[in-house]
Amino acid sequence: PSARADAHASLARALMAAGAERRHARLFTSSGDAQWRLRRRGEGRLWADTAALWSTASGAAAVAAAAPWDAMDQWEEARCGAVAALYETLLCADALDLDSKDSDDHESSTRVDACLSALRRASYALLSSPALVKPAVVGFDSAVADVEAVEAAALDAPSDSDDEESEDSLTARVPRGEKLADRAALREPLAEKLLRKEKDVSTVSPVSTKQRDVSTLLCWALFLKHLGGLEGSSSGKNAASARERLAMFARDADAVSEIMRLALRWLPMPSSSASLESLPSVWRDAAQASMDAGRDGAGGGGAAVAAAAADSLSPAFLFSSSKFGLGGSTSARSSSRRARRLRSSRRFFERLALGAYRACLSALPALTRTWFSDLKDTKLAKALADATSCAISPFLLEREFDAVERAATGAYSGFSFGEHDGDSTGTLTVKVSRNAREISATYSVEDANVQLLIKLPKAYPLVAAELTTGSRAGVSEARARKWSLAVGAILRHQNGAVAAGLATWRANVDREFAGVEPCPICYLVIHGANHQLPRLRCGQCRNKFHNACLYKWFTSSSKSTCPLCQTPWGASYRG
Repeated sequence: PSARADAHASLARALMAAGAERRHARLFTSSGDAQWRLRRRGEGRLWADTAALWSTASGAAAVAAAAPWDAMDQWEEARCGAVAALYETLLCADALDLDSKDSDDHESSTRVDACLSALRRASYALLSSPALVKPAVVGFDSAVADVEAVEAAALDAPSDSDDEESEDSLTARVPRGEKLADRAALREPLAEKLLRKEKDVSTVSPVSTKQRDVSTLLCWALFLKHLGGLEGSSSGKNAASARERLAMFARDADAVSEIMRLALRWLPMPSSSASLESLPSVWRDAAQASMDAGRDGAGGGGAAVAAAAADSLSPAFLFSSSKFGLGGSTSARSSSRRARRLRSSRRFFERLALGAYRACLSALPALTRTWFSDLKDTKLAKALADATSCAISPFLLEREFDAVERAATGAYSGFSFGEHDGDSTGTLTVKVSRNAREISATYSVEDANVQLLIKLPKAYPLVAAELTTGSRAGVSEARARKWSLAVGAILRHQNGAVAAGLATWRANVDREFAGVEPCPICYLVIHGANHQLPRLRCGQCRNKFHNACLYKWFTSSSKSTCPLCQTPWGASYRG
């Protein structure tokens, strides 16, 4: 085992040294990057095999046990930390249009291309491993060992939704793109790629443009892997705060639109009404990966969570061969090296596109729904919804139903609802009907009760849940309607699960019965994202608003007036 760990450490050090060499050559010499690529042309097989090795769980564990990045971070002569070095090799294929100048023969150019692609795979396999995925995303330019402290400092800094912010600052503040990455504590090379702060690409060849887009999608994949891993993290409040900051960055950077713009270039769509068997192979591969993960998980809730959490951005999924074949016009029987390379590249592009889309659905469902609802191409929208409902939604739906049932028995993420919560004013009784894809929630307090029916569509969470008010007694129609709108807002615009949304709604109803007025913008007493009460009061109409809701109103309306009475904020005409 020690010799095996040493071998993995040596490979990782060699990869990071190559990245540090490229960084120095790229920054300090005019033709250094081209010369660096030429020196790599004989290493293609080495890095291809290394990527395959690190794509396995045992390989990732072995290199993590060796922790070679610690030595790299302490290597002062390299002038480049471990993560920065790995981003150099991850993004090394972005300038493939220059390869024609690197050599006089096609074979040499092909060898350079193959090596750069292998370096990119090996770098992604290492950066996306459990030991490095967090340092790959957050920490600015810190060493891997210092990431936790750097992230904690960033989380302690005030955010746009902090309560302590003054009312005057709300009217003066405008979104600042250059601050997005700082608020989320993103790594510098990652932030530059995600915010597309690159040199002018108008004269770049189509080949290089394609490689840049693949690199950008891989960077978003790292971001989504870390964001998804924060869901249900044992770190508690810190993980929730980190997730909120990253979700804010994704929203402000228009992440889903950018990811889907890239993914739809390679994501194959069904040509007619889809069943799982008729879908393109990449969709069936993703469904099979979820089924395999569910079988490997524990029984009951463990299986549902494991199937929904199947990692479609793991190196094992992205780089392995398809179980169902590629199909299409390329002959599967072709023995030529070029044909095999084209098939492998096509499979990788398709899996990366699907993996990024699935990760958006899982980690950023509200933003993904907004993107989908704005989609103008109705044919594409129907094909995407059909494929999603067959290959992805069944596993995500089962996770939602399982979470609601466990919350009803007091066994979901530390909270419960219904009769198991003795601190609440009323009780929330929840029933699940899987066949109808329906959840019934009845809130009762003294002689009053109201029933809400939540219908989850086949393509959930791509399509929003349908909400209707059922039976009610002792509750006015206006109040029941307001509660219905509140639950709808939670389910449509928050990234939490249905169970968490119902628990938030129940807490809001409890506060209303205790006499606390809801925010007139979101109809909630407790804000769905930051769990704060309405505290900013209009000087004229005296209504109270959530800080975050009022900020959103000011920025979206380009006004600094009260949303209700339209009085300039901070002014009062009372005698």
